[in-house]
Amino acid sequence: MFYFCIVIEKTNTMRTLNRNFSPNVLHLELPEKCCVCGHNIDYSSKTYFKETGLYIGLDCWEKEKQLRKLEYTKQIEIEKQQQHEIDLNSIHFGNVGEKIKVRVKLERSIWIYDSVFGYSTQSVYLNIFRTDGGNIVVYKGNCLLEKYVESCFPTTMCLSKKYMDYVSLYSILDECHQNNEFSSNIDVKQMIDFFEQNVKYISNSEDDENRGYKKDVRIIIDGIYVTLTGTIKENQIYNDIKQTLIQRPKLT
Repeated sequence: MFYFCIVIEKTNTMRTLNRNFSPNVLHLELPEKCCVCGHNIDYSSKTYFKETGLYIGLDCWEKEKQLRKLEYTKQIEIEKQQQHEIDLNSIHFGNVGEKIKVRVKLERSIWIYDSVFGYSTQSVYLNIFRTDGGNIVVYKGNCLLEKYVESCFPTTMCLSKKYMDYVSLYSILDECHQNNEFSSNIDVKQMIDFFEQNVKYISNSEDDENRGYKKDVRIIIDGIYVTLTGTIKENQIYNDIKQTLIQRPKLT
């Protein structure tokens, strides 16, 4: 029992040391009072200090982070419920096999699984569009984010071919930051602003990687309407929401 207590004490001491020497920890030259509990502290959260200009003890900061996490989770649930109520207004349009041509915004491109073809692997995504009438259109296949941005900024994507043999949206963004001549074009600047301000990318967290789970979600916060053509494959209902599933999509 005595040996067990020593091990626990040593483990707790190492955790405290690791936390104190974290890059996010501010080492104070003189003791300051924690803005939450009022105790004298030698270490403070660098993040909290940048946000508020106040010092907070590391234990109080851990509690603050937990509270923020709970508030964030609550807010996400509220937004999901609000979005679900909006999505319930979606209706089916057209019949199976019918070709459609509608104005849409791409809202999400979500990785579903990896499909193996011989020696190659292809990622399959769920691309979720919303028409100008508020109806949901879904395509399951390749990620259409690059095609969508290409349709939003056709002049910019044609210009990029002067610089690259293979047109990739991420390569274009890197090129824009490195090449002054390329980034001076006003169309390119508009595309960069759109991508950086409106496209949110969610990838694997450390816990996801430990579980062997892949997370790859691209969210377009405020998209631009483009023309989508395709063939209706199925009129389906998911979570009480009516969705029109299409195949062979083309964005212009």
